[in-house]
Amino acid sequence: MENYDAIVVGAGITGAAIAYELQNQGQRVLLLEKHRQPVNATTFSYGGIIYWAGTTPLQRQLCHESRYRWTHLSQELGGETEYRELELLLYLRPEDDPRALAQQFNHCLIRPQQVDRLTAIAIEPQLNPDGIGGAFVVPQGHVHGGKTVNAYLQAFLRLGGIVRIAEVEGLITKRNRVQGVHSGEGNFFAHKVILASGGQSRTLLTSQGVNLPLYFTHAALLQTAPTKENLRCVIMPADLQQRPNLEALAPTLDWHHPNDHCVATVLEPGAVQFFDGRLFIGQISQLVTSPHYRPDLAWAQQQLQTAIANILPRIARLPLTAHHCLVAFSGKPLPLVGEIPHLSGLVLFTGFTHPLVYVPPLAQKLAQHLTIGREWVIDHLAAQLNSLQTEK
Repeated sequence: MENYDAIVVGAGITGAAIAYELQNQGQRVLLLEKHRQPVNATTFSYGGIIYWAGTTPLQRQLCHESRYRWTHLSQELGGETEYRELELLLYLRPEDDPRALAQQFNHCLIRPQQVDRLTAIAIEPQLNPDGIGGAFVVPQGHVHGGKTVNAYLQAFLRLGGIVRIAEVEGLITKRNRVQGVHSGEGNFFAHKVILASGGQSRTLLTSQGVNLPLYFTHAALLQTAPTKENLRCVIMPADLQQRPNLEALAPTLDWHHPNDHCVATVLEPGAVQFFDGRLFIGQISQLVTSPHYRPDLAWAQQQLQTAIANILPRIARLPLTAHHCLVAFSGKPLPLVGEIPHLSGLVLFTGFTHPLVYVPPLAQKLAQHLTIGREWVIDHLAAQLNSLQTEK
């Protein structure tokens, strides 16, 4: 029987970060991941660190901490994250109302600056002059999601952490205490089990009768091979309320009886380029309650190519490959972090709407909270977790 101080389920950015931070505190940690090749949301992330978007005192504090942490993280981990400062350009369609859309930035830590169409094109020459009516621009951090996860994992392994490829099928409990996990590779036991598996965490929680507002969408996006086409900015639509409006529908659905019916779809034509010349283009988000749903990627590619051709016509003509992943969310301004009420030994670290902003500082705080002493930020998030009403 194998015993650990902590078992972390899921090796995306959340799982890799908390596994590293716990191992760095001297814990013996087992990280379980079901895929040999990553297919998580971090792998296909745009990589944006929107430290400008904090609206509450706690969010703003975490944004400041995140910006500082990212500037030192590659050196600490001994691996490349491709961290840089990169301008975010939120384009306005010709029919958009700039005044109405500007209101969504009223309480942000740093308000994006509105520019006219000609200035937007000067900032990003790839833009179609006939496809935009101006833009909002703001600096933000940017990393390569996949390389960041790998940097965390390699640092974790160098500290003596253990990674196993195994799908977690259930939790081992005794008298309202989680003692470990069942997997296809056997049973593993630990003092703490930390769920950091994004959309898949929901299945493990409901198996224990725990109903929390943890949901997911199915996302499809496109990827190019390295190209000589040059994109200077991260390009996204200015209407940032499309996805929150979709997420607001989640609590009204019957997640206890999942099915393949698509309740709502959001199309967000945008693009970002990484150091190696590859581009990510997308995305289409679909609200479907079944985690096993498989979107029509040919349809998704056609929709995204048509939409992006209006904004970045030269980019849209490149050869593209479609990908699919689950994107977890909680519908709350901050993620689901802390121990599960009435189920000792089970800890949540999931439901991040903006993981690249909040994961690095919160992983560090959670690891310290679980090993050294209480962290007030984690206490605050745990109180939020305790107060959440179960869904209908």
